[in-house]
Amino acid sequence: MSSPKGRRPVRSGKPARRRAPRKAAKQASILATKGVIKLVIIVLLSIVLIKVTTFTYRTAYNIFSDKPNLTGEKREYTINVEQGMDMERITDILYVNGIVKDKLQFKIQAKLGGLEKSIRTGSHKVNSFMTAEEILRSLSSEGIAVQETNEVKNE
Repeated sequence: MSSPKGRRPVRSGKPARRRAPRKAAKQASILATKGVIKLVIIVLLSIVLIKVTTFTYRTAYNIFSDKPNLTGEKREYTINVEQGMDMERITDILYVNGIVKDKLQFKIQAKLGGLEKSIRTGSHKVNSFMTAEEILRSLSSEGIAVQETNEVKNE
């Protein structure tokens, strides 16, 4: 039997099966892999975005709600701010002694409130139930002599 030019004869009544060329299958595989990679990247970026947004929201909420640290017993402290102490050092002292619950929040609030540069040297009375703003205002006022208070540990 002769077949028309360029066509394969049909065998035993079954239609001829066309196989996808290997090159097309390889390209399809590459496209599928690229799609999966893009999906993984989008999911990872979404997770990072959610984490960053959550952190930003919580930090902003804490700064602007400015709730006092009401954990434990109310304790009075005398903070001795010495000449040349920077905000980082003062914040560390307040944090180590449990007066400030979040160092980042305290520093941001000081900067936003314009009180970072107005902290004065001397002894300042603060307590463990004060808000960050109250502590900053106390540190920005004239130093006062305080009796019967706990001295703050200067690491």
